[in-house]
Amino acid sequence: MAHGKLYALLTRAAIHRRLSLSLRLALLAGAALPVWLLLLCVADNLFNLPPHLRSVLMLGSLAAIVIGLVYLIWRFGFRSIDPARTAVYLEQRFGIADNRLINAVHFDRDPALPGEVKEVFLNAAEQGCRRLPLRRIWQHARLWPALKLFAAGLLLFLAYVIPFGAHARNAFLRFLNPTTSLTPLNSTQFSVTPGDTEIIEGAICPIRATANKFDRPVAGLDIVVDDGGTPLLYPMRAEGDGFAFDLRDLSRDTRYALKNGNDRSRWYTVSVIGRPRLDGFTLTVTPPAYTGEQPFTLEASAREASLLKGSHVQIHAGTKTGERAAFFRDGQPMKPEADAKPEACAFDVTADTELSLDVTDARGLTHTGVWRCRITAVPDAPPEVRLTNRELNMQAGIGQSVPLNIEERDDYGLTALEIFTVRNQEETVLKRIDYRARSRTRTEACIIPITEDLFARNASYKLWARVFDNHQPAQTGTVLTPLTLHVADLAKTLSADDTDDPHARLFAALHRALDRQKSLRDWVAVRIEHDRRERISPELQKRQKEVHDRIMQGTTLADGLY
Repeated sequence: MAHGKLYALLTRAAIHRRLSLSLRLALLAGAALPVWLLLLCVADNLFNLPPHLRSVLMLGSLAAIVIGLVYLIWRFGFRSIDPARTAVYLEQRFGIADNRLINAVHFDRDPALPGEVKEVFLNAAEQGCRRLPLRRIWQHARLWPALKLFAAGLLLFLAYVIPFGAHARNAFLRFLNPTTSLTPLNSTQFSVTPGDTEIIEGAICPIRATANKFDRPVAGLDIVVDDGGTPLLYPMRAEGDGFAFDLRDLSRDTRYALKNGNDRSRWYTVSVIGRPRLDGFTLTVTPPAYTGEQPFTLEASAREASLLKGSHVQIHAGTKTGERAAFFRDGQPMKPEADAKPEACAFDVTADTELSLDVTDARGLTHTGVWRCRITAVPDAPPEVRLTNRELNMQAGIGQSVPLNIEERDDYGLTALEIFTVRNQEETVLKRIDYRARSRTRTEACIIPITEDLFARNASYKLWARVFDNHQPAQTGTVLTPLTLHVADLAKTLSADDTDDPHARLFAALHRALDRQKSLRDWVAVRIEHDRRERISPELQKRQKEVHDRIMQGTTLADGLY
């Protein structure tokens, strides 16, 4: 078509205008961007911006740049060209007073006008804009001022970057990675190990750090620990060329940061991996059979236990699916019994021992010391016995008896009691009582008769009590303080000549009769063989009559008493 030249001109003019305006916007943005970066770097150098603020500023800056680029691309490449707007711009820019360009465009769009009329206006418009200098479109865009602003912004940025390159690079790296451990160069430079890390619950997390300010090592560091409550400040100990601090007994995620005066590092996080829970844990103790005690269980929370020597201990870890248990005794792995499950073990208590349980979870992490318990082996104590008589120094004669009151005690059971004395360095058991029913405490009262076959007159004896328990073999316990018994000769202590007591006279008469009878017995013993061959001497009858007289005298005295 003949009028296609008009639209081609309008299209070229629109492209030139878009290019010039886009370039001006790019220059203005290029002038603002270095200044903005300069402000960000200086602010971070001076005020040590916190990580979250650096993140917001960095993301906001990137978003603004991306939005600007998208706008420029859309404005230049995807926005449709409006011939009417371009015609108005050209008439205003080049001073076309008769509006021939805009009339030609509007009349060409009007379907009511005849073609001859449209042709006349199009030819007039083409003739009027045939020699329009399109380069003036670029001049109208005012690129030179924009270029000056761009140069000024760039020079200002270079004036900061060149003398303060290290500070600029430091700030740039901090904005690229807001979570970095870098700090502004005019602040303390911290080097922290391990930084953000993971540990198993209960494990020690060693913190090692060095710090420099103005290329000089600092004299001391503090650490701020925040476990969800009030942050606490601790001094770090000097170690080698740096400083150290151990985080202990962590049961939940904890944050920490280092401080040197008013300078502080970023917050680091120690993520705590929880220990496996032993919900099905059981520890069953079976006392030795001789005690007669029933098996009992210990709580998983027990960290110390006192068990009788010889007790049998069975432990079941109660781990979950995917977890593996390993038992240790005094630091050495315990081998499971042949018929036992992998998560169970058993042993007999023979000495003090330290037990521990390690669990490997489904991720392959080994949690040491998930359960610990120190077992103290308690020996079966010997039984105890004591005499409860008010007097432990007594006197008795032949034919009399001595009462003994005895208290006995044992931790598991008493089986027997013996009363004994020592004669000629040999023990002589005076009485023994065997118990059928097992009892831990007993109170006994027994009578010890004083007979000539066991005791001698005018002698002293120690009466001891000894008890036996149900231990295998039996253990014994002996009284610490025995009863001292003095066996008196009652015949010498009582004499009718020394007292008017009728009982004493009776005792003296019987005693003299006994002496005469013993004398006659000894006299007969030496003559018994001779008297068998001949008749018994009349002397025997005489001496025996004297004994009978003494006995009759005693009978008379006894009748007088009763």
